[in-house]
Amino acid sequence: MLYITFSCVLSRPLTEEPLANSSYNLSDLISFSPHLADNDSERDYKKTAAVSREIVHPAFCLDIKRGLSYITSHLIRGEFHFVSMGNKRSIIFISDSTAITAHTLGKSLLAQFENIPFTEIILPFVNNVESARQAVATINKEAQKNNLRPIVFCTLIDQQVRDIIMTSKGAVFNFFDTFIGRLESELSTESTHAIGRYHEGVSSSYDVRIDAVNFALNNDDGATTKGFEKADIILVGVSRTGKTPTCIFLGLHFGIYAANYPITEDDLLSLSQSYRLPSVLQPFRKKLFGLTINPDRLQKIRYARRPDRPYSTLEQCAKEVSMTENMFHQENIPFLNVSTISVEEIAATLIRNGQFKRRF
Repeated sequence: MLYITFSCVLSRPLTEEPLANSSYNLSDLISFSPHLADNDSERDYKKTAAVSREIVHPAFCLDIKRGLSYITSHLIRGEFHFVSMGNKRSIIFISDSTAITAHTLGKSLLAQFENIPFTEIILPFVNNVESARQAVATINKEAQKNNLRPIVFCTLIDQQVRDIIMTSKGAVFNFFDTFIGRLESELSTESTHAIGRYHEGVSSSYDVRIDAVNFALNNDDGATTKGFEKADIILVGVSRTGKTPTCIFLGLHFGIYAANYPITEDDLLSLSQSYRLPSVLQPFRKKLFGLTINPDRLQKIRYARRPDRPYSTLEQCAKEVSMTENMFHQENIPFLNVSTISVEEIAATLIRNGQFKRRF
């Protein structure tokens, strides 16, 4: 059964028969797209709504004949404005340097609009007239291609470059425009307007950053314990709990020397007899921090990697997690459940709770 799904903004509450009441204001129709209904129960006009600032966005499922007739009549009267659901809004990040700051800040803002699809374009080193004009051409091309104004996030210092970008067909948000003026007023001092100044400031930490990442790679998955003496923290947990990416992230972003040790088959055999810490970790007890995970989540991760291995079964996952958590409790090792949190959140939690300090 083919249905048409469309979303619209209504200024009044929904009724059981949403199309019967002609007093609804449907002039703000957002979009529609055909899809195959899962079953005939969809015919019952199932409604979903997301409330934001007292605006309701309902979704209707209409019988194709009735729906097309209804839509056509309003199209003739010019009451509907359709935008294809296939068109993703282009998000363009522009910087006179690496664009890391623009991308990070922009993505943080866009995370508040999780139901809107975006396509990202990153344009670093836009620091002269020629490159600025090329950026404008890119912005205008995206505007024409999608028939939607691109959203442009910038960290641009040079006024001439900024002026050129502002001539584009994009909606431009320059982060420096937002903050520099207020900071100059608050500090009673003009800014230097120097390009790439942040990266000059952190250049002294570069060697520490590289050394910490190399340390994480060299002390990964318990391949060796020789570097554990130098480690700021040693992550412990069953396989596929995010130990390696967390160690690399800690080194790359904070200069923290992080090692990790996986609970192996031999360790599990020992744990089945007593929930004691593996002997190789005993000297480093104060540096240990455990990562655990819900068994069903672990099973999905392992199955995607090695579907035919015994270690991918839910039974095995549940057994390993249970035994390891019992060890954490027995040995008073602090631990964190990572089932629903990102690597960034794991790292932030470790820094907040740990006995170490970030180096930059």
